[in-house]
Amino acid sequence: MEQPNNKVLELNYERASAPKRVSAMLFDLLLCFVSTLILLIGTFAIIQNNPGFISLTKDREDGLLNSGLYVKNDNEIKQLSSILENDETLTYNEKSDKLDDALTSFFNNDLYFYEVDGNDVYLNLKKTANNGDSQVNLFTSDYKRALTNSDYDKTYYDFYKSSYSTAIGYLQLDKDYSLATKKINIIYIFSLLGTFLLTAIIFFYIVPLIFKRGRQTFGMKLTRLGLVYSDGFNLSFWRFTARFSLFFFVEVIISLIAFLIPIFVSLTMMVIRKDHQSFHDYVVQSYVVSSDNDTIYYDYEEYMQKHREIDTKNIVLKQ
Repeated sequence: MEQPNNKVLELNYERASAPKRVSAMLFDLLLCFVSTLILLIGTFAIIQNNPGFISLTKDREDGLLNSGLYVKNDNEIKQLSSILENDETLTYNEKSDKLDDALTSFFNNDLYFYEVDGNDVYLNLKKTANNGDSQVNLFTSDYKRALTNSDYDKTYYDFYKSSYSTAIGYLQLDKDYSLATKKINIIYIFSLLGTFLLTAIIFFYIVPLIFKRGRQTFGMKLTRLGLVYSDGFNLSFWRFTARFSLFFFVEVIISLIAFLIPIFVSLTMMVIRKDHQSFHDYVVQSYVVSSDNDTIYYDYEEYMQKHREIDTKNIVLKQ
């Protein structure tokens, strides 16, 4: 780099190795994940007290309870089949009877079967049910139990559990229940992503703005890495912002919808390139170097102010 009086200043830094860079990034990501979990607790608490979300939750709970496939137990909505499965006081026949009653009620409920005959669906399940290898039908032509031997009690119970899973599938097709569930899931997903992206901005952008010299994250500070521009001096605010924008919007955001391809390409560049530049470093011509914090200078003027005499071990000044 040419400086005043036609002097050329050469700043020599050791390239940061790929393992060292990955270690720094993993440490920062760990901080992001931990912070995300902490923030999510508060975020979900706010969301769950929101009137709109409460209304959505009630619509979803009403859909579950009205189906008869779910019951409220200890102020928690649970699947009937799960409760019966864990109830050791009931016989297989008693569990089967309870499931049969719930299934009959559900498949005859016009709230969930207004385009097809639900009762026909359930009866067809009984009509086609058989005893596995022997292929003996489980039900007679009038849909009564065909195998009365107590050895088959578990077989019939397994049939009703399987039919219960089928009923759950039909429940999830219900428009009102499905819409409420979809909205709730979207809220949770966007809350999770939004919180994670917020912590990413904090640890990968705000923190380096605070640790201005070398634009260090906590991970970079721990591994003694720093950022410099191609002229050997500190990365300017605007150039660092451009670098972060490429990293955040191209490598992180797009990777969420593109199967991590952009971030994989960037990591591959970092590993195979001799200068270990990732994609965002390559575009803005920045370099991650192994250096003590006080060897990265903001600009030429700061260097001249701090080093009136040149240390020939690190810097060569040519006339």
